[in-house]
Amino acid sequence: MKQINRIIRTLDIATSNEREDALKSIIFDILFNNDKPITFNELYELIVKDYSLKPNKNELKETIDLLSDDINYTKNRYELLNEKKQEILLLSLKHKERKLEHFKHFGNILDEITEKTIEEVKKISIIQIFIEYLYDCFLSYDKEALKMFIPNLNNGNDLFDDENLLKNALDKLSSPQEKTILKKLIAIFPQKINSDLLAYLDNLASKAESFFSLGLKKELYNEIKETVISNWTLLLDTNYFYSILDLHSHRENAICKEINQLVREGKVNIQLNFLPETFSELKNKKNYLEKVIINDSFKPNQIRALLDSDNLDPFARQYYTEKLKDNETPHPSEKIRYSNQILNSRKIELLEYDLMPLKEKEKHFEEKYSEFNTYLETINSIREEKGLPIKSKSPDLIDHDIFYREAILFMRDSNTFFSKTKLFGLTLDRVLINFDRYILKQKNVDSIVPTFFLPSMIIRRIRKILPLDTDDYKRAFISAISSSTFVENKPKSRISQRTVSHFKKIGIDNEELILNCLVDDLFLNEFENRENTDTLDEFVESEINKRLQQISIEKENLEIQLDLNKETLNTNETKQKIKDETIRKYETQITNLEEKINDKEQNEQKITEETQNKIEELIKSSNENIKKQEEKEIDDFNEKIEAFQDELDNLIELKEQVYKKAEARAQRKIYSNSILSFTIGFLLSFILNFIFKDDFKSIFWFSILIPPVILWIYFLTTYSSSFNQFKTDFANKEVDMLFSKKKIPKIEKKIEAYKNKLKEKTTNFTQKIEINGGVKGVVGNVNTNDFIQN
Repeated sequence: MKQINRIIRTLDIATSNEREDALKSIIFDILFNNDKPITFNELYELIVKDYSLKPNKNELKETIDLLSDDINYTKNRYELLNEKKQEILLLSLKHKERKLEHFKHFGNILDEITEKTIEEVKKISIIQIFIEYLYDCFLSYDKEALKMFIPNLNNGNDLFDDENLLKNALDKLSSPQEKTILKKLIAIFPQKINSDLLAYLDNLASKAESFFSLGLKKELYNEIKETVISNWTLLLDTNYFYSILDLHSHRENAICKEINQLVREGKVNIQLNFLPETFSELKNKKNYLEKVIINDSFKPNQIRALLDSDNLDPFARQYYTEKLKDNETPHPSEKIRYSNQILNSRKIELLEYDLMPLKEKEKHFEEKYSEFNTYLETINSIREEKGLPIKSKSPDLIDHDIFYREAILFMRDSNTFFSKTKLFGLTLDRVLINFDRYILKQKNVDSIVPTFFLPSMIIRRIRKILPLDTDDYKRAFISAISSSTFVENKPKSRISQRTVSHFKKIGIDNEELILNCLVDDLFLNEFENRENTDTLDEFVESEINKRLQQISIEKENLEIQLDLNKETLNTNETKQKIKDETIRKYETQITNLEEKINDKEQNEQKITEETQNKIEELIKSSNENIKKQEEKEIDDFNEKIEAFQDELDNLIELKEQVYKKAEARAQRKIYSNSILSFTIGFLLSFILNFIFKDDFKSIFWFSILIPPVILWIYFLTTYSSSFNQFKTDFANKEVDMLFSKKKIPKIEKKIEAYKNKLKEKTTNFTQKIEINGGVKGVVGNVNTNDFIQN
C-alpha cells in the first residue's frame, strides 16, 4: 500500500511545478554558500557533493536560465544578486532559529518524561535520534506520515505504527534506559503537538513532497515505467535529424540527443521512427549542403574570420563552428551519406506502413495545402502589424509538412495500435505545431490531442517520472529537507493563513479547534473551493459544530476522570493509583509498539554485553593494529634516515678522496709548469746563442744554461708563496664541480626533517594508544549548540 501511494502521489506531483521549484532551491543554496562566482560544471559538482544528487544537466541549465532575475551570469560564471543573497540570508537565520526552538520543544518533552534526571549528553543523543526517526517516517510515507503524529487523523488505523522504523531508531541506542525513554517520547509526542510543532511537521511534509518531485526510487520507477510511458511511437521530422547529426545549431539539439539517449539505454518504452518521405527529404539536403559548404581545409584564422562575418548559411555556420573545435569534423554531406547507418545505430528506424490509400487522396491534399497557405497568410498579416519578420516556406516543404501530419492522423484512425495517445510527431518546426493546433481548435471538441510536439515538451514529461539519479537516496533526502532554502508548501501556507483570518473574522480563537482544522487537508481544500462562494460560512459553521461536539465529548470524559480523581485525592494510596494509572496509560502505548519488535527487549541486555565485549575486543585489536602500523612506519622512517646517513657518509668520504686527488693534481700542475718554463727558457737561449755564436763562442754552454736556470728559479720563487693557496683553490673547484648536483647540505636537511617526523610520529602513536585505550562509552561529549548548528 505504501508503494502504491508513493507512486500515485509522485505522478500527481509530476503534473505540478514542484520539481522546477525544488531545483531552483538547490541552485540558490549552492550559490549562496559560495563566496565567488562558479561555472556550470562547478555548480553541478557541488550539487553532487552536497546533495548526493546527479541532476539532468540539460534540465539544470534550463532551470538556471529561468533565474535571470536572481542570478548574475558573466564570464561563464554564476553568482547570486545581492538582493537574493539578503533574502536567503534572512531565510537561513529564521531556519536556524526555528531549529533551535524545535530542539527546545523536544527537550522539554524529554524533561517531562524523565523528570529531568537524564544527563545532558544522553538527552541530546536521544533527541538527535528522534529527529532522524521523524525524517525516516517522511522518507517512507511522504506527507501521509503526518497521520503518525497528529491526533484525529489516524482514525485508529495502525498502518503507520511502523515497527521497522521504530526498531531502526532503537538500534542506534545501546542503553536499555535510553531505549525506553525514546519509546516513551515517540508514544507521547502526538499528544504534545502545538501550533509550532505542527508547522515543523507540515514543513517536513512539504519538503518531502518537493524532494519526491525530483524523481522516484529506482525500484519504484521500474514498477511504473511500463504503464506511464508505454509503447509510444514518435515519428521524427527532418529537422530532428539535423539536431542529432549536428547539422544545424538549435536550442533543441541537446534535448533531441537526450531523448535519443534515453531510448538507447532502455529507460523509456518509446520507439523512434521516421517515414520514407522524411528520409528522402534528408537525402535531398545532401546536394544542397555540397553546394553551400565548400569542402576545403581552411586554417583556424580563416575559419574564425568566416564565423565573425554574417554571410554564412546556418548549416555552414554550424559546420565551421564544429570544425574549429575539431579539425577532423566530417563535411555535413558525409554525415547525410552515412545517415542510415548512424540512425540505425541510435535505434532510430524506418517505419514501414502502407500509406498508399492516403497518397491517392489528391483532392484532400489540395484542401490541406490551401488551409496551410491561408494559415500562413493570417499569421504573417499579424506579424507585419507588430513589425515582426514574416514566415515563409517553399512549396516542397509545405507538401512534406502536410503529408507528415496527414500520415500520423491516417495511422491513428486506421490502426488501434497507433492510438491518439501512442503516436505523435516530433518536430522543431513551431509553424507546423501551431498550424496543427489551429486546425484542431476549429473542430470544437472537448479533448484536443495534438499531432506534434517539440522535443522539449516531451522530455519535460519524461523527466518527471525518471528515477532519481543518486548513489545514496536517504542522504540525498536528508540533505534536501535539512536545507534552509529548500522549497516549502507556500500555497498551503497561504490557504492556512486565510483560514485563520476567516476564523478571526467570525470570532473563533479556540487554538485546539483551529489546529484541528488546519491539519485536515480535506477541510483546507474544501475551504479553498468554497472561499469565493455563498456556501463558505455554511460549510465552516457545519465543520466547527462537528469538531466542537467532538471536543466537547472529549472534555466531558476528561471532567468525569477529573471528578473521579478528586474523590480519591484524600489519601496517599489514591494519589499513587492516579499516578500509576497515568503511567499505565503511557506504558500501554509503549507496549503496543514493543509487541511488533520480535522479543527485542528480552535480548537487549545480552546484546548490550556482547556489544560491549565486541567494543573492547575492537579497541584491543585496534590498539594492536595501530601499534603494528605505527611501529612499521617508525621502522620505515629509521630505514630512510639510515639510508640518507649512509649516502651522506659516502659523499663525505668521496669528497675527501676527490680533494686529495685534486691537491696532488694541482701540485703536479705547478711542477710541470716550472719545467715547461725552464724548457722554454732553454730553447730561447739556444736560439739566441746560435744567432750570435761568434760573440759568445767562449761561453757558449754557460750562456745557454744561465737564462733558463734564472727563469726557473724566478718561477719557483714567485709562486712558492702562493703555492698552497693555489693548490687549495684548485682542489675546492674540482670538488664543487663534482658535487654541484649532489648538494650535501640538502641531504643533511632531509635527514633532519625525517628525524623531526619520526619524533612527531612517535608522539602521535603514544597519544593514539592512550586515547583509544580510554574509549569505553558509546555516546561521547556533545556540545548542544554544535549539534543544533550541524
